[in-house]
Amino acid sequence: MKIAHVLRRLSFDDWGGTEQVVWNIAKAQLAAGHEVRIFATSALAPVPHEVREGLEIFRFRPIYPWWPMTRRTKDILDRKGGNPFVPGLGRALAEWRPDVIHCHAMARIAELCIRTCEKTGAKCVISLHGGGANVPAAEAASLREPTRGLFPWGKILDVVFRRVRRVPEDADGIVCVGEDEAERYASRHAHVLFLPNGVDTELFKKP
Repeated sequence: MKIAHVLRRLSFDDWGGTEQVVWNIAKAQLAAGHEVRIFATSALAPVPHEVREGLEIFRFRPIYPWWPMTRRTKDILDRKGGNPFVPGLGRALAEWRPDVIHCHAMARIAELCIRTCEKTGAKCVISLHGGGANVPAAEAASLREPTRGLFPWGKILDVVFRRVRRVPEDADGIVCVGEDEAERYASRHAHVLFLPNGVDTELFKKP
């Protein structure tokens, strides 16, 4: 099976929980005999293509749809948020034609994955890595702060090109690491899986 993992960023110099989960899933699937590739933006990792531990990683430049966009604001959004457009990502996914696109992001990236699957016949799975059901007010405010007062020109393109899908409801399946997330979406989707993050016990075995 050909499996594409899509996430907002994958920088080995700025590692996070989502990156850790995706990396370990991808390695396990590769070891099980699947064809696996990882697709991300080039945020904090400008290398467009690399291979690590047998996994191919493809990165695409994000465009944050706000005006004016300063370098400082871009640097902040590279680390978190921004809801970017990612030119080239959909084309790369469609050309590779995976059987499954497993998206680990929300908003426009997830919507792009859903649209790509509609075109190619692939199945789209969206994983919610915590917070999807109950983002703390302080966290939500911190995500909005960098773009406060900026003009959101991306919303105009969304409407003009009808780039609107329900996320994550329009995916073929939803995976939730939080039980509260699973409960929230169980009534909205026929295929919701509660799958808490696991631990590779081999890492803790004594030599």
